[in-house]
Amino acid sequence: MWKCGQKTVYGVTFYTLQDDALFFNTNKSNDIDAGGPISHFKRDDMWVSWGKVPFIPFKNNRVEMTDLSFVKPLIDEYDKSRSEAANYVEEVKNLIFVLYGYGGQDLHEFMRVLNEDRAIPLDDKESGGLEPLTPTMDITALREHYEQLKRDLIEDGQSINKDLDKFGSAPSGVALKFMYAGIDLKCNALETEFKMGFENLLYFVDIYLNEINQGGYENVEVDIVFNRDMKINESESIANCGASLGVVSNKTIVANHPWVDDVEMW
Repeated sequence: MWKCGQKTVYGVTFYTLQDDALFFNTNKSNDIDAGGPISHFKRDDMWVSWGKVPFIPFKNNRVEMTDLSFVKPLIDEYDKSRSEAANYVEEVKNLIFVLYGYGGQDLHEFMRVLNEDRAIPLDDKESGGLEPLTPTMDITALREHYEQLKRDLIEDGQSINKDLDKFGSAPSGVALKFMYAGIDLKCNALETEFKMGFENLLYFVDIYLNEINQGGYENVEVDIVFNRDMKINESESIANCGASLGVVSNKTIVANHPWVDDVEMW
């Protein structure tokens, strides 16, 4: 028996799964030989319960789904579109020959003679002839389709938009924040779920410390801090630090300088 606040917990109830049905396991739930109802762990030959099931979930999101599940259909469609474009380019030849009055036996013979002799014989010199056609490969719609799929993948997957045509080769600090906006939102959601997981973990840590006589920390506030890294434009940040001299304290400037790792050393 273990008291959790005003609630007394006597042990763990066990069930056995048989043919998709749960049955109460009397022997394991009331094991007299084990010293009473079996619980989570023993303390001085006495079974003790955590007060709740000791499973601590660290969820990826509220719906408990992997990130791949949100973008897999888009990835499959993107691969299909690129494959169709590749097949189209492969199947369409550079030149198509239209023959009039050719005296050869078949097309294979025609290609052999053309490649070897660089000329072809014609039976009818007046009406016969050869016209090369250059096919036009119109894959504009297909290209636009998979480009849109790529944009959808970045948005739905909350990935980084690395379109340098829009942001340039040296994006400013504002542009970098815009590029990383999706993954920043993803981090916000993940941080919320992981904070809940750590709070559940602290419940068991508090009980464990109390059981080993290391003190009671049930009412002690704990701040869980997640440190994040964000890409910045170093030249712009250094210029801003120089422009801030005399406006803010030197310690604040040093703390925001991108080349300073340990502010306390200054």
